[in-house]
Amino acid sequence: MKNLIWLVVLVVIGCSADLVIEKGQYVDYCNLDDTGRLIITVKNIGSDKSVPCNTCIEFGKYGFENVPTPAIEAGNLMLLSPVYIPRGCYDSDCGFKITVDSENTVSEGESGEANNSVIGNCIG
Repeated sequence: MKNLIWLVVLVVIGCSADLVIEKGQYVDYCNLDDTGRLIITVKNIGSDKSVPCNTCIEFGKYGFENVPTPAIEAGNLMLLSPVYIPRGCYDSDCGFKITVDSENTVSEGESGEANNSVIGNCIG
Protein backbone atom coordinates (compact mmCIF):
# COMPACT_ATOMS: atom_id res chain seq x y z
CA MET A 1 0.00 0.00 0.00
CA LYS A 2 2.85 2.42 0.82
CA ASN A 3 4.37 1.90 -2.64
CA LEU A 4 1.05 2.67 -4.31
CA ILE A 5 0.70 5.93 -2.35
CA TRP A 6 4.21 7.05 -3.36
CA LEU A 7 3.50 6.21 -6.98
CA VAL A 8 0.35 8.36 -6.94
CA VAL A 9 2.25 11.26 -5.32
CA LEU A 10 5.03 11.07 -7.91
CA VAL A 11 2.58 11.01 -10.80
CA VAL A 12 0.64 14.04 -9.53
CA ILE A 13 3.80 16.09 -8.85
CA GLY A 14 5.42 15.12 -12.16
CA CYS A 15 2.50 16.13 -14.40
CA SER A 16 2.28 19.87 -14.64
CA ALA A 17 3.00 22.67 -17.04
CA ASP A 18 5.94 25.00 -16.38
CA LEU A 19 6.04 28.19 -18.45
CA VAL A 20 9.21 30.23 -18.94
CA ILE A 21 10.34 33.09 -21.19
CA GLU A 22 12.89 32.04 -23.81
CA LYS A 23 15.90 34.36 -24.08
CA GLY A 24 16.08 34.29 -27.87
CA GLN A 25 19.10 35.26 -29.92
CA TYR A 26 19.83 38.60 -28.23
CA VAL A 27 20.96 39.45 -24.72
CA ASP A 28 18.62 40.92 -22.13
CA TYR A 29 15.48 39.52 -23.80
CA CYS A 30 15.56 42.40 -26.31
CA ASN A 31 14.26 40.59 -29.41
CA LEU A 32 12.76 43.12 -31.83
CA ASP A 33 11.00 42.73 -35.16
CA ASP A 34 11.60 45.00 -38.18
CA THR A 35 9.25 47.65 -36.79
CA GLY A 36 10.83 47.76 -33.31
CA ARG A 37 8.17 45.70 -31.55
CA LEU A 38 9.25 43.39 -28.74
CA ILE A 39 9.05 39.69 -29.62
CA ILE A 40 8.33 37.31 -26.74
CA THR A 41 8.64 33.54 -26.89
CA VAL A 42 7.17 31.34 -24.15
CA LYS A 43 8.23 27.73 -23.63
CA ASN A 44 6.47 25.02 -21.65
CA ILE A 45 9.29 23.08 -19.98
CA GLY A 46 6.81 21.04 -17.95
CA SER A 47 5.37 17.62 -18.66
CA ASP A 48 1.74 18.63 -19.23
CA LYS A 49 -0.14 21.04 -21.50
CA SER A 50 -0.74 24.48 -20.02
CA VAL A 51 -4.06 26.27 -20.00
CA PRO A 52 -4.44 29.68 -21.68
CA CYS A 53 -3.16 32.59 -19.59
CA ASN A 54 -1.77 36.12 -19.89
CA THR A 55 1.76 37.43 -20.20
CA CYS A 56 2.41 40.91 -18.80
CA ILE A 57 5.20 43.19 -20.03
CA GLU A 58 5.88 46.03 -17.60
CA PHE A 59 7.74 49.13 -18.81
CA GLY A 60 7.99 50.86 -15.42
CA LYS A 61 6.44 54.33 -15.42
CA TYR A 62 5.68 53.96 -19.15
CA GLY A 63 2.94 51.39 -18.60
CA PHE A 64 2.37 47.73 -19.29
CA GLU A 65 0.90 45.44 -21.92
CA ASN A 66 -1.02 42.20 -21.34
CA VAL A 67 -0.71 39.63 -24.11
CA PRO A 68 -3.05 36.62 -24.33
CA THR A 69 -1.02 33.41 -24.17
CA PRO A 70 -2.68 30.31 -25.63
CA ALA A 71 -2.37 26.81 -24.18
CA ILE A 72 1.07 25.34 -24.92
CA GLU A 73 1.81 21.63 -25.23
CA ALA A 74 4.62 20.23 -23.06
CA GLY A 75 8.03 20.90 -24.62
CA ASN A 76 6.69 23.39 -27.18
CA LEU A 77 7.39 27.08 -27.85
CA MET A 78 4.82 29.78 -28.57
CA LEU A 79 5.63 33.10 -30.24
CA LEU A 80 3.33 35.75 -28.78
CA SER A 81 1.92 38.79 -30.57
CA PRO A 82 4.64 41.48 -30.81
CA VAL A 83 4.39 44.36 -28.34
CA TYR A 84 5.05 48.02 -29.10
CA ILE A 85 7.59 49.57 -26.74
CA PRO A 86 6.29 52.88 -25.35
CA ARG A 87 8.10 55.90 -26.86
CA GLY A 88 9.28 57.35 -23.55
CA CYS A 89 10.75 54.06 -22.41
CA TYR A 90 13.99 54.73 -24.30
CA ASP A 91 15.13 57.13 -21.58
CA SER A 92 18.56 56.19 -22.74
CA ASP A 93 17.77 52.47 -22.45
CA CYS A 94 14.40 50.73 -22.05
CA GLY A 95 14.13 48.34 -19.12
CA PHE A 96 11.17 45.98 -18.76
CA LYS A 97 9.90 42.95 -16.89
CA ILE A 98 8.12 40.05 -18.61
CA THR A 99 5.91 37.74 -16.54
CA VAL A 100 4.27 34.74 -18.17
CA ASP A 101 1.12 33.48 -16.41
CA SER A 102 0.94 36.86 -14.67
CA GLU A 103 -2.38 36.00 -13.00
CA ASN A 104 -1.24 32.54 -11.79
CA THR A 105 -3.80 30.72 -13.94
CA VAL A 106 -1.51 27.78 -14.81
CA SER A 107 -0.90 25.06 -12.23
CA GLU A 108 2.89 24.75 -12.32
CA GLY A 109 3.63 22.13 -9.71
CA GLU A 110 6.77 22.33 -7.57
CA SER A 111 8.48 24.99 -9.67
CA GLY A 112 5.49 27.25 -9.08
CA GLU A 113 5.69 30.78 -10.37
CA ALA A 114 9.36 31.26 -9.39
CA ASN A 115 10.68 31.01 -12.96
CA ASN A 116 7.90 32.98 -14.69
CA SER A 117 9.52 36.45 -14.70
CA VAL A 118 12.60 37.88 -16.40
CA ILE A 119 14.13 41.34 -16.52
CA GLY A 120 14.97 42.69 -19.96
CA ASN A 121 16.65 45.74 -21.43
CA CYS A 122 16.86 47.26 -24.92
CA ILE A 123 19.69 49.70 -25.53
CA GLY A 124 18.42 53.02 -26.89
